[in-house]
Amino acid sequence: MTDPNFITKNFRYSEFDAEHAPADVKANLHNLCTAVLQPLRDALGRSMIVTSGYRPGDSDSDHRNGKAADVKVAGMSSRELAAFVEDVRHSIDTIGGDDAPWYDQLIWYDSTDAHPDTHVHLGWRGAQNRGMLLHAIRPAAGKTHYERTKP
Repeated sequence: MTDPNFITKNFRYSEFDAEHAPADVKANLHNLCTAVLQPLRDALGRSMIVTSGYRPGDSDSDHRNGKAADVKVAGMSSRELAAFVEDVRHSIDTIGGDDAPWYDQLIWYDSTDAHPDTHVHLGWRGAQNRGMLLHAIRPAAGKTHYERTKP
């Protein structure tokens, strides 16, 4: 019997704060984990920490509908994790076929004095994936802006 608390073999709904989320959000989290996070975790061969998952009140984010998560890996900077994702993305077989982008957005957030947390945002929209690779620039004051770049 399958444990209903697990999304995939290494991810639980509780890691995404989604134990009581609506069915459509849980379905989106299942797709995100199956297509992106679990294959990435398998390629890494180490645990990933979900720092932010389902955020129902976040109107400007795919987190609100279970289509994105922020993750980090102990011992890896966000830039190193983003580079790893880019290095392995063509070798991971996921839903969408060879020509479809593997993820919708990959955004890496570096640690700064004003923002010591570091993580990588990964999103998945299936056939609508844009394959956007962005670096978040977080000034001490003011709004975060994003640059298209390579890690």
